Amino acid sequence: MNTTRHLLNIIFGFTLCLVLVVKVAPLFYVKAKTFKNSIPKIKELKHFSISYPFESDKYINLKLVANSKDTLEKRYYIPDAEHKKLVAFFKTKNNITNDNLKEILPLSFSKKQLDSFSNIQLTSNKKSIQILAINNIFLIGSKPNVFTKGLYYLLSVLFFITGITGLGLLTFVVIIFSKTGQLPNLPNKLKGIKHILKGSKTKKNQ
Repeated sequence: MNTTRHLLNIIFGFTLCLVLVVKVAPLFYVKAKTFKNSIPKIKELKHFSISYPFESDKYINLKLVANSKDTLEKRYYIPDAEHKKLVAFFKTKNNITNDNLKEILPLSFSKKQLDSFSNIQLTSNKKSIQILAINNIFLIGSKPNVFTKGLYYLLSVLFFITGITGLGLLTFVVIIFSKTGQLPNLPNKLKGIKHILKGSKTKKNQ
């Protein structure tokens, strides 16, 4: 493999490791720091409906107005089937058995129905709904898990260590390569790095 190919693979390796250290690891750390075990509750809903957002039967748009009077929305791509729990909730509360969305949409709740809802939990970001639970039924998102926070911290540490280790190995490779013009002989456990840089599959020891 020529020198240019060596350099390109080494640069790619450094870039990947830097992304792990500078971007990926901090991302999971921030997620862990900001993770909340509880979901804020709101007093009431002013509006709650689902409909086709435009002349297309491939999307469903959820529109919700909370007691803050801010309009929140969430759009579903029907083939992904993420809307089914929400649609089932509307159908149950409105005593609808028809499964044909084209025939039953749009759906909404009356003021009397909205007033009957209790224990409304809601989180949003930039007017986009992230978690919505009504009467302890999670319609959007899921109940926060105490282990999720620990998992985020663990992933942060793992990605950081992986990135730092990779940078160290690549630095070692660069030093040897600059002096000899050849990739160093690595221990068996590190041969994967060598073959990534070579751009070839791992060869079996003869």
